[in-house]
Amino acid sequence: MTADFDLDPPDVRLLELAARAPGAHILAIGDGADDWAAAGQQVAVPCRVEAIEAGPDIAELLGKRGIRHVFIMRHSGKDLASVLDGLNRMLGFSRIDLILFGDFEARAELPPVAGRLASHGYRLFGIQEDGLFKEFTFWIEGLPYRRYLAIHQRVADLILFSVHRALDLAGLCERFGVEIRGLIHLGAHEGQELTSYRKIGQFPVTLVEAHPEIFQRLIANISDAADVFAVHAAVTDRDGLVTLHVSAHDQSSSVLPIGAMQRLIPTTVEQGTIEVPGRSLDSLFGEWRSRSHEAALANVMVSDIQGAELLALSGAGETLPQFDAIILEVSFDDLYAGCAQVEEIDQFMGAAGFERIATVSTWHPSWSDAFYLRHS
Repeated sequence: MTADFDLDPPDVRLLELAARAPGAHILAIGDGADDWAAAGQQVAVPCRVEAIEAGPDIAELLGKRGIRHVFIMRHSGKDLASVLDGLNRMLGFSRIDLILFGDFEARAELPPVAGRLASHGYRLFGIQEDGLFKEFTFWIEGLPYRRYLAIHQRVADLILFSVHRALDLAGLCERFGVEIRGLIHLGAHEGQELTSYRKIGQFPVTLVEAHPEIFQRLIANISDAADVFAVHAAVTDRDGLVTLHVSAHDQSSSVLPIGAMQRLIPTTVEQGTIEVPGRSLDSLFGEWRSRSHEAALANVMVSDIQGAELLALSGAGETLPQFDAIILEVSFDDLYAGCAQVEEIDQFMGAAGFERIATVSTWHPSWSDAFYLRHS
């Protein structure tokens, strides 16, 4: 740390957490930003910690620096509301995970700040003298504190408790009145999710896997299931052979070359490529409908195809209208070369009549599983 600047223990704790995500962006704004950034860089060595000037063009400034996803934003002093105004789009797309702020006139400034952050899906905490975080739900509960922490709900369990909690498909479908008549899972690997689907109810399940060796293991795992079907294909925007980039971590192979994922998880290094059959969803469902196959009944889709979600959606123009709910993996970094970002997925799904209702980062803030619900 710098000779004349000591970080508070909660700041150190969060910076040490950030250090587990090499390359993560950490920003310091406001009073003491330069000193805080210099001290923070020594704690979060593999991250990019930098001080920036607040202003109406702050989003443009971040764009020029190539910063699209911020793990921690630290702000001290007044005018946080104006900073949040400038970052409204990033807040709207869940691109700032944690916000440390304080040292302002709480009674005057906390109400609008708390309201803004809560509306964007942040959970609000006061930082106590012992360094622990105390959650509050109404701004007046935050008045006793000098400093605060806002954590976006998509990463809250991961950050606070190191809990790898996935989306609750059954709970979400029950909450929004979605009756599952059939389900298709893209990137099903060895069929690990089948047990959880069976707990929801009895309906046809179609499991799609691209890697030929993993597909054989999938077949073995479902051999005695009458209404579970397996398809060997990479779902993309067209039919025909496609190149699969094979990862050393066999759940991370993709039709896209591996990008930042290798930096975040070194075991995802690419081992080579193979050619596999590619199918579009329109082609698959068209075939099933022509044969009156049970797989054609699917009204819920789960996709875990490593950054290729937009390719799969682009080949589903005729099929998307039959889905009531879709779970997609959305990216906040260039995890795979050319992978669609959360904004692009939201825009595409919005045009198709869906809204993102819930978002959870199960393993890392750079990607999430998102639940999209068809508008009623």
